[in-house]
Amino acid sequence: PVAVSLKEGLMNIFPNPSDGRNIFLNISGMTAKPELVVVRDLTGREYFGKVVPEQAEGLFSLRLDQAGGLVPGVYMVEASSDRNLYRQKLMVLSPGSR
Repeated sequence: PVAVSLKEGLMNIFPNPSDGRNIFLNISGMTAKPELVVVRDLTGREYFGKVVPEQAEGLFSLRLDQAGGLVPGVYMVEASSDRNLYRQKLMVLSPGSR
């Protein structure tokens, strides 16, 4: 069995809350690569998934939104490698409700 550790604090999603467009993700301090990033709603439905290559030593960056953006709701953003799992909540609000 492979031990997987859940880590928080090294993943930054911005802006959060968001209007569903122009959402960015940075992960720092990673030692394993590649990184799989998945965005799911709270029912588990997947809205986005991508393997992200490392841009610099231990740094991964990605734009999360799709062409139409994410609809208002709460999402879980997970970034995983072979030994690490990063998880953070993303809130998408209706435009004008911020």
